[in-house]
Amino acid sequence: MTAHDETAHDETAQQEAPHEVRRGHSLAEPLHVLDRTTPTHEEHRLLKEIGPLVPVDADGVRAWVATTEEAARAVLDVRPPLSKHPDEWTALRRGEVPPDWALLPMLTAHSMINRDGAEHRRLRGIAATGFTAKRVKAMRPRVTAITRRLLDELDPGSPVDLKERFCQPLPVIVVFELFGITGRDELAWFHERYTAQVDGRSGETARVAASAQVREALGELVRRRRADPAEDLTSALVEAGADGRCTDEELVGTLDLLLLAGHETTVHALCNTVHALLTHPVQLAAALAGEHPWSHVAEVGLRWNGPVRGLRARYAARDVVVAGALVRRGEPILVSLAGANRDGAPFDLSPPQGAGHIGFGVGAHLCLGAALARQELEIALGELFGRFPRLRLAVPEARLRLLGSTVVNGLEELPVLLEPGA
Repeated sequence: MTAHDETAHDETAQQEAPHEVRRGHSLAEPLHVLDRTTPTHEEHRLLKEIGPLVPVDADGVRAWVATTEEAARAVLDVRPPLSKHPDEWTALRRGEVPPDWALLPMLTAHSMINRDGAEHRRLRGIAATGFTAKRVKAMRPRVTAITRRLLDELDPGSPVDLKERFCQPLPVIVVFELFGITGRDELAWFHERYTAQVDGRSGETARVAASAQVREALGELVRRRRADPAEDLTSALVEAGADGRCTDEELVGTLDLLLLAGHETTVHALCNTVHALLTHPVQLAAALAGEHPWSHVAEVGLRWNGPVRGLRARYAARDVVVAGALVRRGEPILVSLAGANRDGAPFDLSPPQGAGHIGFGVGAHLCLGAALARQELEIALGELFGRFPRLRLAVPEARLRLLGSTVVNGLEELPVLLEPGA
């Protein structure tokens, strides 16, 4: 698909009202109640049967959910009159959104992910200072070394929870080290609180408290780096935002976003892709035989079972038709990201991936850390299966438990038998 085709594709999905729309769809009567205990793709199938844009009840908050890749691309591209700024959300302005709603801290943080136009470009420009192609490439030896050390620490003689021992610590160490958070206790403290924000087993009060604690700690980190800069990305962000170019609140919001998105999504992307390979032996055999590079395997994994269940809120700044549904001014739209990415396709490494997946967003809002995440996944998959080519599940697949999260799509654990090759 060409860039011109994609433009026409999005303009077809999103039009200003009035236009002919489907009847019976409105936030006044949600057609589905989101249930984080329902497996991601099972719930997505139910949503997609209703339509490409579905009014839902999300823990007491009414919103639209985009279910198809076409509708998701139109929403993620954030063309006017859609906006990312929470000030456009009528229910929030009226105080109708519960203060302990699980997604609220992420959707209201003062960072580039919740801003439009010039403000988005300013904040993104500051954040981008640390994610240059040169910096990401320079990190490759360090990512490889961390990966190999974690694999060295695994015991092939007994079942191992691969998520806990490998998929989780690798992105955590890489991203937090990048920002200058290297102490074992400090790293564990941050990770525990970020996990509480996305884990469905955490109560809403715990999630809100964890978010507040993280932001307070990051505020202190910004103050320390301003007084005593170091060779890390936090110091680079502080310098980039100096002389009034960025407030402390914006710096904290940017740090919070980059740390959370930079490790939590990669944890589940890696875990989900390993799980997919272990449950699709023909595809795994093809990868082990070198028929596909591990970078390609990672992309297929991201599309087939991505790590983000639903997020990326957009708001209608005026009435607009999206995918045939009339979205009124001030109404929010969420994206069923993992579901729209898969869109019913099987896990198959051989077909071309076409225009690519939407797991990292689209257009000007593409994830800044996409290159680093891809590098981590490529290295991790190659090193893991290079060391343990006979890796297999230690329990029947039916015994694996999902997190049950509103935000992420992943497993509670991934018990495996390592069985190294000869």
